[in-house]
Amino acid sequence: MSTEALAVSAGLHAPNDDYRLLPSIKVPMRDDVNLATDVYLPNGPGPFPIILIRTPYNKNDYRPAWVAQGTSSAVQRGGRTVDVSRHRRVVDGFIGARVVDVFIGASYALVIQDFRGKYESEGVFQYSKSERRDFEDTARWLDAQPWSARRMGMWGCSYLGHVQAVASVTDTPSLKAVNPNGVQGAWSTALGRYSGMATYRGGAREYASMLDWFASPANASIFLKPDPAVDSETWARFHNCYDPRPDYKIDFDKLARDLPLLGILDRAGLPPTEFNKLMSNLPESRYWSDDNEMINNKDKIYTPALWMNNWNDILPGEAIDGFNWAKTNAANAAARDNQYLVIGPGHHCDLGRGESENAEIDDLEVGDTRFPFWDIVLKWNDRWVKGDVRAIDGMPKVTYWLYGKNEWRTSTDMPVPGTLYQDWYLSSQSGANSLDGDGKLSLAPAPTSTRDTYRYDPRDPVPTEAVAWNVLLTDQRSVEARHDVLVYTSEPLRQGLTVVGAIKMVLHVSSSAVDTDFTGKLVDVYPDGRAIQLQLGILRARYRNGFLEPELLTPGKTYEIEVELNAIANWFAPGHRIRLEVSSSNFPRFDRNLNTGGNGFLETEGLVAQNTIISGPSTPSRLVLPIAPD
Repeated sequence: MSTEALAVSAGLHAPNDDYRLLPSIKVPMRDDVNLATDVYLPNGPGPFPIILIRTPYNKNDYRPAWVAQGTSSAVQRGGRTVDVSRHRRVVDGFIGARVVDVFIGASYALVIQDFRGKYESEGVFQYSKSERRDFEDTARWLDAQPWSARRMGMWGCSYLGHVQAVASVTDTPSLKAVNPNGVQGAWSTALGRYSGMATYRGGAREYASMLDWFASPANASIFLKPDPAVDSETWARFHNCYDPRPDYKIDFDKLARDLPLLGILDRAGLPPTEFNKLMSNLPESRYWSDDNEMINNKDKIYTPALWMNNWNDILPGEAIDGFNWAKTNAANAAARDNQYLVIGPGHHCDLGRGESENAEIDDLEVGDTRFPFWDIVLKWNDRWVKGDVRAIDGMPKVTYWLYGKNEWRTSTDMPVPGTLYQDWYLSSQSGANSLDGDGKLSLAPAPTSTRDTYRYDPRDPVPTEAVAWNVLLTDQRSVEARHDVLVYTSEPLRQGLTVVGAIKMVLHVSSSAVDTDFTGKLVDVYPDGRAIQLQLGILRARYRNGFLEPELLTPGKTYEIEVELNAIANWFAPGHRIRLEVSSSNFPRFDRNLNTGGNGFLETEGLVAQNTIISGPSTPSRLVLPIAPD
């Protein structure tokens, strides 16, 4: 028997002998592809309840340091012996050995699996093309194991949360609950945004996050073995980079400005990825519906779910909408009545690792953000996976962080019961261009019509203060100094105002171009002048009537559009002012609209657009805020 087979049979015992690892088991899928799977078993005869983690980021990252001392770390991959322990990177306390310790310490069997085509798993990785089937096949294999209690939960953030949401719409009896955290890309048609794996937002590309993600070696199409989707010459040229993985040194600003979008990473000399495929399939493309396993309008959710996110993640509103979608589209009463939501302070996947007694988030001091993350995660799984019916007694249906008050709050629902939607109308006298303008936000519509015009040049886009994955709580005054940014500001508030939930702006617009973008930012202006960004959004004008049938503009014609600014919870304190920034670019957070009406991924030249925001009695351009009872 080989060293690997012996290790799988007997397991590697932890130094304290309280669990054992069955490493790199080959779990068969229905198409004869084998997925590499690590199984951590507590001591005892079992059977054990299971926590499943499915990851594209290397299951070996979770292995404790002592595993590197075991002979089983030498395995055959791609015709050569690879020491998989060399592929374990140093990770923070959110993942790695801590996850093993938490779940094993609570007497769960922990199962961690490489995605199809990733690291030690066979097959070809394609975004959201096999998650349902591979989960179902993995669940069936787990149900057949002698140590399995046939009761399972899941854990993980980002793509690891995405696959939980997708698993929850499969009718898998042994899956008792999910905990989707930082879910951005699980939705196809189900939420109506057509965001396509978080590739698009309002029809514009989530450009910085896509570039950042695909420029990482972990997300290339080259791993420890030849991939049938990559020609042998290319694989041979890059594969040594992954033994161990490097950190590429990239001039991100230079890379982001390159045109055309198609082929950017190839021209930079990076390994093959699916970046070109995602960038070239527009929201209306059948690519997002044909043979795609994201959640669609016909799906039902079968499991209780604990949705999690952070307000400054890329799309916190997806957690709120997932929470509400699941209640409306539940396949059974247990799923309908047991949807829970937690939204915390901070950035992507910060829950459980970003809280502290004296937290600073970007440009703000926010105080004591501590949160019993692991306690809640364990209680959640104890309730549904172990069947302890009292485990979550007293857990609020909704828990969220409120900026400004800088405290955790709870609610029975989201939107918070009693929420009223308040219109703040845009107006100006001589023009709202830049901080030097006189743009106003007020609760009364402007008595006369006003027009604020600015010049949008895609060669000189409005810069994003910081890029990739997060909405940062940063001071926007340098951006607001630009003449192509319209700035609308309220008077100082006499009383505090609590804003919790989804935000949008309704604009009456015209353009000299056949297509252009309209962007917005919600800003909290402090008495000392700091202008702290809270949330943002964008709409590509061709998608103003929906994402499946784009329609170009008629230059000079006035249109009413709605721009989603996602969601936030913020208390605007007395003396603070509410501000809305309006422009046509936020680069490189979003890709530049070249204003030509073209496809945006093959073009290299753009046109200057003269864009106008129209306000007045018959064209009430406005910011719509969800005002929650304090």
